[in-house]
Amino acid sequence: LASFGAGMSKVATNTRILFRRGDVWTTDSTISISNMKGPISIGAYGSGNKPLIIKTGSTMAIEIKSYTARDYVSDIRVSDLDIQGGKVEVFVWQSTIDFTYGNVEDILFQRLYIHDVADVGFALGGKMPRATNIFLIDSVVRETYNVNAYGSGTEVAFMGNEFSRSQQTHNFYGAITPKGVFSSNKFSQPCYVSNNGRANLRFAYNPIDFDEHGQYVIVSDNEFDASTTYTALRLEYTGNLPEWRPSLYNTDFVIERNYFSNTSPAWGGGEQIVLIGFNRNITIRNNIILEGYISAGPLGITADFNGPESLFIYNNVIQGKGGKGIELDPSYYRDVNIVNNIINGASPSSNIEILVQDNIPYSSSLFVNPSPTLPADFQLQSIATSAIDKGAPVPVF
Repeated sequence: LASFGAGMSKVATNTRILFRRGDVWTTDSTISISNMKGPISIGAYGSGNKPLIIKTGSTMAIEIKSYTARDYVSDIRVSDLDIQGGKVEVFVWQSTIDFTYGNVEDILFQRLYIHDVADVGFALGGKMPRATNIFLIDSVVRETYNVNAYGSGTEVAFMGNEFSRSQQTHNFYGAITPKGVFSSNKFSQPCYVSNNGRANLRFAYNPIDFDEHGQYVIVSDNEFDASTTYTALRLEYTGNLPEWRPSLYNTDFVIERNYFSNTSPAWGGGEQIVLIGFNRNITIRNNIILEGYISAGPLGITADFNGPESLFIYNNVIQGKGGKGIELDPSYYRDVNIVNNIINGASPSSNIEILVQDNIPYSSSLFVNPSPTLPADFQLQSIATSAIDKGAPVPVF
């Protein structure tokens, strides 16, 4: 290509737009794909560093959008680019008059480096999550002014990525429904300026931004480093509804085999996993939580019930902080099971709405490394007879 802008005129079905590795492109142009079915590939050729695209003017580097109800965009692949100052966006057109929508599906982003953006780094969907089968794989998104990744979609996978140092807000903020996978990612240093209430990974119904909630989502095998006073993982409702509508809250989440840590001596929070408001059918199992605890409570609005329901906390190692291990508001929960955890700090007592069974106190002497800091350090010693094979049976699903 003679210029980055020349790539726009080349976009068509059955084409590949390739930038030479090692080259640097400074541009105010945007590659835009709309009303087009693939296969279409945008990527790199040759050897060496990823092609570096430095955006000037508008922050949009690549946009894949449906602009009308008749637009159908599918089968697009974007790979192996270094995008500085440029936003990557997938967006589905919607009509607020007749509720018709465009369609964007089967989009793969892989091995991208998106950084130093004066906006959102990776944006997905719109108010209605009609973007389907969207994948962000083995990429790095960091150093954005707002939020590193943001949006909503259906059948979405974020796997093998690194998200860090969003300046103002979260590493990911959105609503995925139904079906989402967040696996083998590293989330660190959300909001490195002072701004409370931020998180590495935040799922939230928000009527201003998203008209849906999170459902059928797996969060597994990730590494979370909160690094400040902020939260690693939040499931919540944000905004004010005129009526009680629990169907718009996060449901059917599995949070498993994640490693929650912090590396900052300034860490002053402690809430590594937070559930706010009505969150239903949430399973938290087989996680390692360092210097922090699990917190679940009601939303601050008037309602008969707005706490967690069907919350299952199984087989976790919880180091605790400030005397807390698992903290629940005693007036706002239903059908909670806390079983087979190693906990340092207080946890609720059994009652008609909560089962607390076969948990044991946290002690570093239980583990192969008496000063555990890495996941492998938390393997139980053979002499840890108080913990090995002592738990109660729990459901498998």
